[in-house]
Amino acid sequence: MKLAIGICEKVNGICSTIGCFGAYNNKDKHFEEYKDVKTELISFFTCEICSNNSTENIENIAIRFVENEVDRVHLGVCAVKCKANRLEKIKEIFQSKGLEVIEGTH
Repeated sequence: MKLAIGICEKVNGICSTIGCFGAYNNKDKHFEEYKDVKTELISFFTCEICSNNSTENIENIAIRFVENEVDRVHLGVCAVKCKANRLEKIKEIFQSKGLEVIEGTH
């Protein structure tokens, strides 16, 4: 199963992303359901909808995910708690391409 993790660009330089990678590597928290499933983390991306005031880049990322057979997109806590209130729009973009979105990593 191919997975991607998305975080908010506003945590760049603040967050170490250790929580996201630790949860993925240990298959715990929001990755616990994969304990007996072979997974591959093929993307770790940042969302910049609010600073760019556009969905174009995220839409292109979603298209690339479909082309590369990503199964699920996990949104980090920072993205789930989107201060710009764009969580539903972010989810909608990925879901409109047939990608499953999971709210949370750790």
